[in-house]
Amino acid sequence: MEALIFDLVKDSIGSLLQATAGFISQKVGLVRGLEADLKNLRKELVKVHGLLLGAESKLGSRSPEVENLVVREWVKEVAQLAYRAEDVMDEYAYELLKHKFDSEDMAETRPLALRLGSISKVQLFSSDSPVFFRQRMSQEVKSLRESIAEIYANAKDLGINPSLVAAGASLPSSSD
Repeated sequence: MEALIFDLVKDSIGSLLQATAGFISQKVGLVRGLEADLKNLRKELVKVHGLLLGAESKLGSRSPEVENLVVREWVKEVAQLAYRAEDVMDEYAYELLKHKFDSEDMAETRPLALRLGSISKVQLFSSDSPVFFRQRMSQEVKSLRESIAEIYANAKDLGINPSLVAAGASLPSSSD
């Protein structure tokens, strides 16, 4: 059962690492301003992945049952963080697609003269605005990074050390 939970959380973190790498590589207007945040988030997720591998080896050792329980609770915190991060990345992916289709639709249906003056003040400050979206996503990423820092601190308190390679597993490759 423990191995299944670890595998699920590690897979989730690995997927997040790949997703952030993909978003960073997309040079869409929606991404501008978030690129540095996403790169930093990716670095933090790599650390969490290493911690998970370290926790897995710690649980595999013969430590007292109480300590195992505390480490399991920590792993649950990591899983919750991973789910939160997946939700943020899903929302980000949705907005990227929406932005892409909106841009294509605008290019096909409106002449250039109309497109140049097409953003009204109402649209600029609406929740659909790319500026508003970037600000909101930046806050979400910052919140995730703060949670990761807390998880990292808790891991150190528990004596969980990052492990770059444990039991033949390695960190997901990056494209940045």
